[in-house]
Amino acid sequence: MSSEQFANGVRLKSESRPSARVTFASIAHLIQPGDPFEDFDDVLPRVRQVHDLAMFDDL
Repeated sequence: MSSEQFANGVRLKSESRPSARVTFASIAHLIQPGDPFEDFDDVLPRVRQVHDLAMFDDL
């Protein structure tokens, strides 16, 4: 599991794991690559930003 996948799970903690996996599969290509040694606190905003952008695509 990548740090991005884990951040997605944290972001979607109220959803089931299968649902979170489906969501991640639909947004994974939009997540900017991070530094291999970055802090998890830096991963969360990258994933949050993609979730916010994807929300506008659903309108």
